[in-house]
Amino acid sequence: MSTRPGRSRWLYDDQMQYLWALCGDLGFGDESRANGPANPDTLRPAVGERLAILTIRAGGRTWSFVRRAIDEEPMDAAIARMVRTLAILAWLPDLRPDEVLPERYDFGPDPYAVYREIRARSPRGARP
Repeated sequence: MSTRPGRSRWLYDDQMQYLWALCGDLGFGDESRANGPANPDTLRPAVGERLAILTIRAGGRTWSFVRRAIDEEPMDAAIARMVRTLAILAWLPDLRPDEVLPERYDFGPDPYAVYREIRARSPRGARP
């Protein structure tokens, strides 16, 4: 059973050219360097392990690269760059939540408090 996410969007030709160039620069374009199994869906991370799987399909061939990191160990820089690039192109960047929250300012006490007090003191049905 495949647990991989479905397609999130189609890429333009220039985006695909960029990805293929990046694959080549990072060493993922060379099928002979692939270290993944024929069916990467069979891979399972161990406890405390992070697993990155990159599967490439080109010219009727399919090959996979697998990178593992244990606990706080950093992930392989090449696979991390590839995953982040794919995420950005899929409109799914991995920004931390505090980096995307809007900046808030403290403008002091509730500016509507005075109006609530006036309304509370008014007889029912009367408008101030």
